Amino acid sequence: MSEVVHVVSKGKTRADIRDFDHNLQVFQALSSQGWIWNIVCQAGVGAATLIPGPLFSFPFNLLLRPEQSSAPSFAVTMIGGTRCVYRHWARRTPLIRLQAAAHLQRFNSTIVGSKPKVTLEEWIANPPTASGTDSLHYEHLADTYITLPSRDGSRKPYEEPKPGVPLGYGHHLAFFHARKAETHLREDGTDEEVSPPAPFLQRMWAGGRIKWDVDNPLISGVKTKSESNVLEALKKGFEKGRPMVFVTQEIKYTMEGKTTPSVVEERQHVYLPTDRVVRKEPRQVPDLPDTVDFSFVYTPTPVTLFRFSSLMFNAHHIHLDKEYTTKVEGYPERLVHGPLTAMMLLEALTFNYPLAHLKEFEYRATNPMYVNRELTINGSWVDEATAKVWCIDDHGVVGMRGTITTAA
Repeated sequence: MSEVVHVVSKGKTRADIRDFDHNLQVFQALSSQGWIWNIVCQAGVGAATLIPGPLFSFPFNLLLRPEQSSAPSFAVTMIGGTRCVYRHWARRTPLIRLQAAAHLQRFNSTIVGSKPKVTLEEWIANPPTASGTDSLHYEHLADTYITLPSRDGSRKPYEEPKPGVPLGYGHHLAFFHARKAETHLREDGTDEEVSPPAPFLQRMWAGGRIKWDVDNPLISGVKTKSESNVLEALKKGFEKGRPMVFVTQEIKYTMEGKTTPSVVEERQHVYLPTDRVVRKEPRQVPDLPDTVDFSFVYTPTPVTLFRFSSLMFNAHHIHLDKEYTTKVEGYPERLVHGPLTAMMLLEALTFNYPLAHLKEFEYRATNPMYVNRELTINGSWVDEATAKVWCIDDHGVVGMRGTITTAA
């Protein structure tokens, strides 16, 4: 039987196979690139080919659908935009959605960047640490200002940051990126610097706590070191068939020449298996304040998300790629960054009370927030030093809530 198979991976490899009987020869020719990709379907229908890509394992969906030609096509869209179309000689098949599993195996284990596989329990018992430095350059801080609707000049006159000024509350989130080559990123664009092993590969920002030393603020232009370790890794939902891993990091930010950190942050991510189903109904968030003492309204657009991704050196596709977000991860639209919403909770308070000095901020993501929806940050003072804050969209969905404590 003679048909055509197209294999495309990020524009780097393309092979036209004219005869299925000669697949082995083609595989041998492509194997020099070092990767093998095996697809095995539950229904017993499958294909295999060699394709370059990262060392990775994940589930995805195999779609069988007939086309106008005499043969159906097997279309697989992988994380990261890779699309493989198989034209098979078999008889026409109705539209079917099959769950499949892909396993990528590298022939040469000595390639730089390859890591030994570990189990989740081994990872929890011996989690990684991370460290980095950043100069907190004022030009990058200016990019942060022009990205935030509270500082971009649209609500009040724009004030350009200068070297030597204290960083705004939460603005350190725009610095200290994981600087990884693209080849070392996962297929969804995320880094795996502090991440559990497969299948817990889909990352969401869950919440955290930030404490500031009011007498020792981070200063723009001063070289600063970040040191991170995993405080806790909790398995949740395993007994209910909805497994998740919550990873909490402690990150200390200490300026050069100082012995104590200016900021101590606890940052929590939740890692989900790649075959999980997205929750359709939003979670209800109880016990919100009855009164609102201050607020800030804004609409994060695709441009906002692109700029914030650039600030954080964050290539996570759920913020940038609509097709990936809807078809692979199952969300209705691109997601607003958790740290952007957290930063805007802080900005709402300091925008309305510019002389406030903040001491601590604790927050929790409650529902995804989506691009192009109007968001309102509300705040309510509990006492003279404590404010409850929350973000709600124009559908009435609460995406994040928190508590801000000011210095006396």
